Amino acid sequence: MIVTLKDGKSLDCDDNPFASGADGAAHWSKDGTSLVKFYHNPESWRSASLEAILVRFIAIKSKEKKEEEYWQKILCWPAGIVTSPRLGVVIPRAPKGLKKLACFITPKWLNKHPEDVGNWSARLYIALQMARSIKRLQGKGLCHSDLSDNNVLANSSDGRTYVIDMDGLVVPGLQIARPVVDGTFGYIAPELVSRKISDPSVQTDLHALAVLIYQILFLRHPLLGKKVHDRDPEKDDTLRLGERALFIEHPTDASNRPERLDWSYKLCGSGVGALFEKAFIHGLHQPIQRPLAFAWERELVSLTDVLVTCLNPKCTLKSFPLPEIQTVTHARLKCPWCQQKFGGFSLAILHWQKPVAGQAGVFRPDGTRKVAWPKGQLYEWHTSLGAIPTPTMDAKVLAVFDNLPQKPGPIFLLNHALPYLEAADPGVSWKRVPVNQAVELKNGRKLRFGLPGQTRDAVVEVIQLL
Repeated sequence: MIVTLKDGKSLDCDDNPFASGADGAAHWSKDGTSLVKFYHNPESWRSASLEAILVRFIAIKSKEKKEEEYWQKILCWPAGIVTSPRLGVVIPRAPKGLKKLACFITPKWLNKHPEDVGNWSARLYIALQMARSIKRLQGKGLCHSDLSDNNVLANSSDGRTYVIDMDGLVVPGLQIARPVVDGTFGYIAPELVSRKISDPSVQTDLHALAVLIYQILFLRHPLLGKKVHDRDPEKDDTLRLGERALFIEHPTDASNRPERLDWSYKLCGSGVGALFEKAFIHGLHQPIQRPLAFAWERELVSLTDVLVTCLNPKCTLKSFPLPEIQTVTHARLKCPWCQQKFGGFSLAILHWQKPVAGQAGVFRPDGTRKVAWPKGQLYEWHTSLGAIPTPTMDAKVLAVFDNLPQKPGPIFLLNHALPYLEAADPGVSWKRVPVNQAVELKNGRKLRFGLPGQTRDAVVEVIQLL
């Protein structure tokens, strides 16, 4: 079947659809690079909506090629409008090796396909990329409207992520880009479920995003606990996801808590933990209080810096965040997933500090850390003030940690490409650490990565894991 696009080009696709839903039927292109979705009964405004998505609100376009290539890899943006034989849209085919997110969060599926458990580091990266995707869409004034485990493709082993179903994007307040669905069960915001509002919005997308992040990190739904509200299953679903929705880890109301809760959201630390509390306690029924996608991105990036590898080679999830250990010189730790002892060696942690405005030479902790894990690396966003990694930021390795866990001995930071690195012990003058030389990470030692006040400093903490 030859289809004609709005720009006059043509595309050859299969005669028979490989999938069909309430909205339309999808056909593979003969060249294997895309699919064509034909709408069953397109609304009168659908053509104008597609035009707006492809031209006025296109989120994958950028002045920088590197950034544009990045967004094309994680946002499945429509590539063209089909005008004949009927209205449709051309959509890029998803990269190989990706599955629906449902495959990585559904216990029944994972029991039959343990390989899809992947590893926690990759799961964390999936969460981060979902947050970036929604931040990008909302930065363009767009609402996904059906963000769910069916419309995110991913790989739990390498962290690749691909958000799909972009032809249904909504521009809140714009009549030519209207919502056609409320969303997917389990991801629809409580105010939509209870019909307090009628249309999806930025806030309803933020609810779905928080649910997906919680699920990919903890393999369970944040609201579907043991509490039963009505004998009628349909009414019960409406209540437990709508007006009576209750976080399964609510700190003062345990009525919806599952009988077994192997780990808590608190293992993510205070930064990500605070966002879960905003999303599922304070903002669950107060949409304006839900954390923004940018906040998720920032805290998830910080979380990647405190991952350590479980010492059990058979551990299912393989890595976990180092707990926030306060004012102690030793600690006993276990992997939260397999309960393997994590100890018998020293571990250095960089506590990042930022300059205090108007007070030259004064620095205060900014609440973030970097674990000196073997072969761990420092990049520009680590040393820069207020920076997080972006698609266009230089990914050049600036420094590398050199140490061997489980074996005694000093822990070093090798200056790989830092033009300015200094170290000082309390009460001792700063000493320069040239490129290709290393500095030992001693407890209380300070590190400076640029001219005073222009970058972040770090204070080293060395803990003995028993």
